[in-house]
Amino acid sequence: MSGAALTLDRRRRDVIRPLLPSRSPAAWHAALVAEIAAGLGPAHAAVLAAPVEAAEELAWTAPGSRSRPFPDLPLADRRALTEALGAILSDIRRLGESGAAPAVAEAWPALREVPDFDALHAVDGRPVLTAWAHMPARAERPPGLLARFDDGRAWQAPPGFPWRPWALAGGALALLALAAGVLLPLLGAAMVPAQLPQCGLDPASLAIFQEAQREAGRQDSLEAELARLEEERGRRRIACPLPVQPPPPPERRAEAPTPPRPSEPPRRQELPQERWDRGDLAMLEGCWRNSADMTTIDPSTGQRNPLRAWRLCFDRDGNGRQELIWADGQRCEGPLRASFEGRRMHIAEPQRCQGGRGLYTGRQDCVRINDNEAECTRTELDGPRPGPKAPGRFRR
Repeated sequence: MSGAALTLDRRRRDVIRPLLPSRSPAAWHAALVAEIAAGLGPAHAAVLAAPVEAAEELAWTAPGSRSRPFPDLPLADRRALTEALGAILSDIRRLGESGAAPAVAEAWPALREVPDFDALHAVDGRPVLTAWAHMPARAERPPGLLARFDDGRAWQAPPGFPWRPWALAGGALALLALAAGVLLPLLGAAMVPAQLPQCGLDPASLAIFQEAQREAGRQDSLEAELARLEEERGRRRIACPLPVQPPPPPERRAEAPTPPRPSEPPRRQELPQERWDRGDLAMLEGCWRNSADMTTIDPSTGQRNPLRAWRLCFDRDGNGRQELIWADGQRCEGPLRASFEGRRMHIAEPQRCQGGRGLYTGRQDCVRINDNEAECTRTELDGPRPGPKAPGRFRR
């Protein structure tokens, strides 16, 4: 890895909100990196980019030679990067639980929060987070985008001194001593043996209880084995970072021209690079489809309903409507609004899609793949399971 520092991200202070109290981002970074490097090694500590503070913005840097943001990666590389990130976050969480890293324990779980997936980068093939411990300024709660990449175990705060059990035990001893002083004289006068009530458990009920205990033990063993396998897969990803794109080959000497082949009629470019880069909404005019493999869940019955077709139509100004059709024939319709931010297209849903079956509100973030396709990921903004869903292809 090169010693040069790459600037990965810049955010205005008025669009993000910090989740960690008291210290500045630089002070938190110094404390966290020191504890993670001491407990897990420098490779784990490198997952946190270094914040650089300015008057109106925060920037994040990391040492390296090449960097690619998460939305620009192919789908296979995205999966490999998040598996490696999940193994690193799981190790850092366990370090905080151990009690050996007080700054990590104080910062968790806010430490793994990021405003969006633009904060995740592949630097020389390894995961690096920017805008860590921050959330969107207007959001009511952190989005929790990275929680699902952890190993699935709940956060356990590091052990402290058990003041409550000791206090309860002391109080019980005091009451016992007081009761002994009052009751011992009375007990000397009348020592009548009491018959203690007894209850029995029939063999059939006992066998059912024991079998349930064994099943619970097997379930715990299977869940522990699944968590171990997921963590092991993530560790293999850490050991094998994403391949770094090689530099372009040197120019070769001109060779004899080959005879031209019969020309084919040029294919129409639905999403030409030049129009995409300047955010030309007029190229969206007409109807498109999203091929995302999406299944919705009825919150009242729990029934899973796979989607059959997803159609999006726009005018020249980016205003449009979407129509979703499920496999059972149910459908819904709702308004859309397209816009560009840099080289990314955003499709907002101002209102819920309504009809025979409803759909929670969301937005789609699209990255151009070629002249005729874009990859769009829908993020659900409300409902019981908000967050990003499976990506799909946006094409005519």
